[in-house]
Amino acid sequence: MYPNIRKLGRARVCRVHRTPQSLTSSTEEYFTPVVEPSEYRGIDDDIVDCFRVAVRKLHRKSEGSMVCTLSGGMDSRVVAATVAADGLDLPFATHAVREGHDVRIARTIAERLHLRHRVINLPTVLPLDFCSARFLGGSNGALAFDNYHVMWAYPEYAKLGRFVMDGVHTSIEGRWFLRNNSQQARNRDSFFRRTFEALLRPEILKHVNEADRHVHLASAILQAVVPDPADYVSPGCCADVFNVQTVLPNHGADGALLQNNYLRYLSPYLDRDYVSVISRVAEHKRWAQYPQRLIVRKLAPQLLRVPRSYSDILTWPTDNPYLLRMPVALERVNSLLFKQRWPALYHRLSRRSTTLGYDLAWGAGFEPDGGFRAFFDFPGEMKIPGVPGSHVSTDIQSMLHLFGIPT
Repeated sequence: MYPNIRKLGRARVCRVHRTPQSLTSSTEEYFTPVVEPSEYRGIDDDIVDCFRVAVRKLHRKSEGSMVCTLSGGMDSRVVAATVAADGLDLPFATHAVREGHDVRIARTIAERLHLRHRVINLPTVLPLDFCSARFLGGSNGALAFDNYHVMWAYPEYAKLGRFVMDGVHTSIEGRWFLRNNSQQARNRDSFFRRTFEALLRPEILKHVNEADRHVHLASAILQAVVPDPADYVSPGCCADVFNVQTVLPNHGADGALLQNNYLRYLSPYLDRDYVSVISRVAEHKRWAQYPQRLIVRKLAPQLLRVPRSYSDILTWPTDNPYLLRMPVALERVNSLLFKQRWPALYHRLSRRSTTLGYDLAWGAGFEPDGGFRAFFDFPGEMKIPGVPGSHVSTDIQSMLHLFGIPT
C-alpha cells in the first residue's frame, strides 16, 4: 500500500520435542496476555521497574543508534522521563507540518528534562491530502490515513538513528473505544455486535465501492474470532485481551505496519513483562492511564503540571485524568452543536487541527475558503485539486494511476 513499508505477520512460537523414537512439534501464539485485576503489595514499584527495564533493553538492542519520538501526549512523555532518569544519551524528535500544541509541549518537556530535541518539519501538502475520497473509492476503505504522514518522517528519523522508540501502546493502560463499547456485553453475540459497531466507520464507507460486500465479509470474519466475555473476569478484560491478541496485530495503526526500510520501530509499552504487570492493575486505574501517570510521578514529577494534547486539543495542566479531559469534552460539545449546522462557526471555535484521518472519520469535506485556510495557517498559495485555477500534482496523478483511478 505504501512505498517501502511492509506489514509483518503475527509472531508464533514453534516448540519441537525430540525423542529417540519420535519428533513432535506444536505451535502457539508468541504472547497471550492474562488481563485480570489482581494487585499485590509492591505492584507500583514493579510497574516502574519493568518499564525502565523495557527501555534499557531496547537501548541495548539499538546499540545506541536510536532516536525517540516526543509529542504532547502522555505516552511519549513517559519514555522521555525514563530516558532522562536512567541517564541514557538519546536524541528526541517531533515531526509536524506546522506549529501546534504538540510541538510546543514537546519543546517544554525536552527543556525541563535537558534532552536533545529537534523538530522535523514535514510537507504541508502530501499527495493524497485532497483526493482521499477518490482514493478510497478504489479500495475497501482499510487505509491507515492517520499514519499517512509518517512515510515522510522516516527518512528524517533515520538520519538520527537506526531504530526509533515510540510511545505506541497496547491500550491496556489507557482509555479505548472498543472496551468502552463492550463493557455491558454479557455473551458472545452481544460482544460481537458492540465490537462491530465500534470498529465500523460508516462515514468512510460512502466513498467505498461495493461497501456492503466488504462490510458483510468483515462481519463474518469478526464473528468467527470474537471471544466469549463469560470466559473472562469482565467484558472489559475480554476486550483488552481481544485487542492485544487479535485486533492490534491487524490494525492499520499498530507497530507492525510501521516497519519500513529506513529504521526499526520499537516500543517499551509492548514489552511482555511490562504488559503482564499492568494487566493485574484494577481496570478503572488502568483505563485512567494510572501506569503512565505513576511512572512520570516517580521519575519526572516536574512534568505533571505540563499540559497535554489530545488531537491537538490543549488540556489543563493537572494530574487528574478526568479534569484533563474536560477540554476534550468541550470540543465534542462544540462538534455536536455546530459541526453540521454551522460548520464555519465550528471551525472558528475548534482547537482541533484537522487531519486527513479526522476528516474521513467525520465525513467532512475540505472547504477551501480563505477563512478556514487562514485559521489553520495553511499557505495561501496551496493548490487544491478540483478547485478552479488549481492543478493536480504529478505525484497525485501517478498515485491515482497506480490504483486505476481516472484523473
